[in-house]
Amino acid sequence: MGTFFALLPEDPAREVLSAFARPAIDGVRWEPLERLHVTIRYFASIPSDLRAATIAAGVACASAQPSPTIVLGPTTERLGRDGTLVVPAAGAAPVAAALDVALTDAGLEGELETRGDDFYGHLTVARQRRGATISDALLAQPLATSFVARELVLIDSVPASDGRRYEVLARAPFGVTDGAG
Repeated sequence: MGTFFALLPEDPAREVLSAFARPAIDGVRWEPLERLHVTIRYFASIPSDLRAATIAAGVACASAQPSPTIVLGPTTERLGRDGTLVVPAAGAAPVAAALDVALTDAGLEGELETRGDDFYGHLTVARQRRGATISDALLAQPLATSFVARELVLIDSVPASDGRRYEVLARAPFGVTDGAG
């Protein structure tokens, strides 16, 4: 289980992502389209007494900045030793930095258990199953698209019979528009 702030791909990027080949390979679990996202900040958990303040920090973050353009690609790569298959996501770092400031301003720094301090913007395409390895054949596969994120979303990852189910806890629209929308 975990809770995280994320950016969700918008059309036409979703169409490009859904067209990406997902061959059946032993040991590889492809992420379904409805779970594709760019994680901005992951929390092992958010205690119930801090949930409202965490949501408020996300709203403060999003409302104070323009909708970011996220550029995915140009190719897939392996993240860390665990063999997660990802596509890099440029343009998400300013949102992550602004969210960290908003969390600190809300007095939540050190209150929430996070996973790591270094931000690497990416969208997870596939994960390895226990004991398996992501094949080198899946690396450097072309996957490039972009989208304008319209909102910062707080998502709870909940165990389900078929893996994980995502529940949206809050949506915070970005507040400064570029005139396009």
